[in-house]
Amino acid sequence: MNWNESILDYSHYLKIERGLSSHTIQNYIRDVKKLISYIDKKKITCTPIEINEDLIQQFIYTIAKRNKS
Repeated sequence: MNWNESILDYSHYLKIERGLSSHTIQNYIRDVKKLISYIDKKKITCTPIEINEDLIQQFIYTIAKRNKS
């Protein structure tokens, strides 16, 4: 599974299963794209299925640190 397919599947899940508004879905997808950008900048090679909790925690820490500046 590639990133584009995963984003599409995730947006369908948010709309159909969770019943979220299109604005909320756009915000969620924007955050996922930020994560993908972070992975690319760190030159981490992984598929959406291979993402683990440690990687997400590192990403959140980086974002939080950036927002404090």
